[in-house]
Amino acid sequence: MSKNINIKKEIVSEVISQFDKSPSTAVLNYTSYTSNQINELRGLLFDQGSKLKIVKNTLVKKILGHLDVDTDQEFSGQNAILIPSKEMPENFIPSLKIIFEFIKKAEKGKVSIGVLNGEIITGKQVEALSKLPTRQELLGQVVYGLMSPIRGFAYTMNEIPSKFVRVLGGIRDSKEA
Repeated sequence: MSKNINIKKEIVSEVISQFDKSPSTAVLNYTSYTSNQINELRGLLFDQGSKLKIVKNTLVKKILGHLDVDTDQEFSGQNAILIPSKEMPENFIPSLKIIFEFIKKAEKGKVSIGVLNGEIITGKQVEALSKLPTRQELLGQVVYGLMSPIRGFAYTMNEIPSKFVRVLGGIRDSKEA
């Protein structure tokens, strides 16, 4: 075997080893990004615990094939694959948010395809997924929803003595006048 094939096999096995059994990923077409922009995006994703691995288009298909994801899509341009954190798989959506914010800011690039728990999804579906609230935001909304009736009850219970004091104050004012 040639040295090139061994290097490609090594890259594919390295990327595959970073996914769990039901992978979630996205393929970013970063054509026309500068190297500084790619490095900036990589830094933002690294802060989330995710990685952006730049691979050749043929290797993207091989990686997806090894992850048991069949795609007929032909990739063109320069592509990179998102590798979410294994330790924190819930960081997949925040990583997507970072990618789409970066695409919007740079006004170039697109997500070609995505994989959610081993199922193929389109770039538009990946974008819709990135607009979902994070786990922390959802927990905050649940807590706020649970607190709302309690808060209403507390205001109601507080209003009874307040109203009584206002009535007594009105009686006092009428007797003084």
